[in-house]
This record gives sequence, C-alpha cells and structure tokens, in this order.
Amino acid sequence: MKFFYFFKTSVCFEKITLSLIYGAKSGIDYEEWLGFGLLFVAIAVVVMYIFYILFVRNLLHKNNLIVLNNEKAQFSKLNFILLSKTIIISLGIALILGVGYFALEDIGINGLAKKVEFDSYDDFGEFIKLEYDGEQDFLYKLGYDYENHLVVINADSNIIFEESYYPEDFQYIIDSIEGDLPVKVISHKAHYDAFVTYKILESIICLAIVLDFLIAAVIYAIKIMK
Repeated sequence: MKFFYFFKTSVCFEKITLSLIYGAKSGIDYEEWLGFGLLFVAIAVVVMYIFYILFVRNLLHKNNLIVLNNEKAQFSKLNFILLSKTIIISLGIALILGVGYFALEDIGINGLAKKVEFDSYDDFGEFIKLEYDGEQDFLYKLGYDYENHLVVINADSNIIFEESYYPEDFQYIIDSIEGDLPVKVISHKAHYDAFVTYKILESIICLAIVLDFLIAAVIYAIKIMK
C-alpha cells in the first residue's frame, strides 16, 4: 500500500511538472525523463513521505484502517515531532536564503556594477571611444551575451540607454543626456565583472538552499534510525 501510494503520487507529480516545463502537448523524450523527470520524482517521493508521516498515517490509524501497537504508536509520535522540527528549521533557513536571493535579484547586475561618473561631454565621449574600440571576444564566458553592452544613467538616476552600443548611437546618447550632467556609465567590462559576481552569488545561494535540505534530511535520517 505504501509503495503504491508513493509510486502513484510521484509519477503524477513528475508528469505535471514536466507538462509545465515543456508544455502539456509536447512529448517526453529519454533525456527529459533522465533529467527533470527523475529529479522531480525524487522530490515527489520526499514530499509524499513527509505528507504520509504528518497526515496520512495518523488519519489511517484514527479510522482503524491500519493498526499500530504501542511501540509503533510511540515511534510514530516521536517521528512526527522530529520531522516537524526538521521541516520548520530547514524551511526557516531556506526562507532566509530565499529573501537573500530576491534581494540579489532586486539589486541586479547593474546594481553590482562599478560606475564611472562624467560631468563633461568631452570626457564622456573619449571614454566611450576608448572603451568600445576593438573586439570584445574575451567577454563571452559563463553565458554572457551582452555584446558591447552600455548603460548610461542620468543625474536623476534614470537609465537613458541600456543596450548594445554602436558608433551611430553616440549622438542619440549625447542628445538624451543634454542638460542632465553628471552621468554615470557602466561599461561592458564593468557589466561583465558584475555579471560574473551576480552569477557566483546566485549559485552560492542556490547551493546553500540545496545543502540546507540535504543536511536536514541526513540529520533526520540519522536520528530516526537511532
């Protein structure tokens, strides 16, 4: 009965999540089953185990659908308490890390980037010509695809230009910032450095969340087997 419960709910969970990712009408090939499919099955098994321990087993016992002797009933009670504490603590840590993740998203790459301030059009023009002269192939790493990226922020902290820069854009930018000096500039090099920092921080937070749940699961398993 337990096996059927876990198997059925896991497969249903896996089908739903794959449908959300790839679309309800799309086929599921071998790589998808091995990738997202098995991952979501594993997650579903854990979720269903927690749901079974916290709710289903007690409900079955109360309705006399399963019989637990005194020893098993006591073990079930201790298991319930231990699992509840483990979930509360791990979810609390994950929530804190999640707040950090959304704070990082709110700051964004531009918020992390080093900015150069200019209070004259001549200095601004010289900087642009110097920074964007030549190829920038060294930037194409870690999924970075912002070719010749340029961000210009006016005196009111409004972004007036944020896209790939080409020489023909120069006069447009000058016209846009007229009377708005000083301006702050994020060059493609500064943007790339910020992008790398952002990705590292993002990876650290995501890894910390995964480790939080893994460590919680290991501690729970060790204590419950004592």
